[in-house]
Amino acid sequence: MDEECVAYVAEAGQRALPTACRDLLEQPISLEEVHIAVIKGGKNKAPGRYGIGLEFYKANWEKIQDNIAALMNQMLVERKVSSQ
Repeated sequence: MDEECVAYVAEAGQRALPTACRDLLEQPISLEEVHIAVIKGGKNKAPGRYGIGLEFYKANWEKIQDNIAALMNQMLVERKVSSQ
């Protein structure tokens, strides 16, 4: 990720982003980005809506990684989260 763009957004607190930053945020989410998010998640946090805690994702990462990355990208492209 472009650290300059991240710093700009963090400091500016504005809705208008430079084109380069906007383009960067519109790219597909990589498997590595999703994995980093899972790894950095805290332990013993409250489970999500369906009762699945982060420990599940960490313990089963090798089996579910492709599906999770595909789901994240589907939400990015369709700009909605399914209620099911």
